[in-house]
Amino acid sequence: MSRSITQKGRFAAAVLAAATAILAATSGASAGKIADLTSGAWTGGAFTNAHTGTFSHCAVNAKYRSGVALYFAVTGARQWSMAFSAKHWRFERGQKYPLHYQVDEGPVIQASGVAKSAALMQVHLPVNGRIFSRFQHGTTLKVAAGRKVMRFALTGAGPMLTKLVRCASHHAGAAESVPHSSSRKAPAARTGGRLIDVSYR
Repeated sequence: MSRSITQKGRFAAAVLAAATAILAATSGASAGKIADLTSGAWTGGAFTNAHTGTFSHCAVNAKYRSGVALYFAVTGARQWSMAFSAKHWRFERGQKYPLHYQVDEGPVIQASGVAKSAALMQVHLPVNGRIFSRFQHGTTLKVAAGRKVMRFALTGAGPMLTKLVRCASHHAGAAESVPHSSSRKAPAARTGGRLIDVSYR
């Protein structure tokens, strides 16, 4: 059953700050929020690097009725990622976990999630405009890890991702563009079979 985004869109500020700081690991430690960003039920902002004080990334999250929060982040270098967190999860920090994800009936993509904390896993997404577009126009995201499949309604994802890219471009002082490869041929995403729907607990 799909986990619809909670209409209130309320997620504790302390949890958001901690999670978005963790998501900054690939671009430097996050020092603090320098701007707010809201799009429907998605909330977040722009964050700086603790070492240099310069812009690090923009990130937003939405909490679902299942208790799982879904995050998206974009750096000034056009690197983007998604992440998941839940208070009841117990990951081993730094451990990698194989998983697959699928937007609507698109290809099933193989990926690797990294536990950034006991309760948060980050997945770096391909720098590929087609995949970014799937998320923008998709309605459902399915993520399979082991025998579990999580389903997320991508309500408002299109406007949210547009604002997220605009946020990163603005604070990085760069021209606005979606995550893409600078090479002529975008890196191909590894794909697998179709996801099997099983209940997520």
